[in-house]
Amino acid sequence: MTQGRVVEDRFWAQCRECGTWREVFPESCQADAYFEYWRADFACCGREQIGWFTIEKVDDDVH
Repeated sequence: MTQGRVVEDRFWAQCRECGTWREVFPESCQADAYFEYWRADFACCGREQIGWFTIEKVDDDVH
């Protein structure tokens, strides 16, 4: 599974082959009452890879 992290509102995914962190630009896939789910497709080392991100909503966003 590809590792992902968010730093200062920028999304980063780590290549499974070489370990390089690449900035990615995910798209929102879905959301529920507490979390948002994002997906980023990217290529590194000649392989198409997917980075998944789960972002917890802040209390202000929960209705």
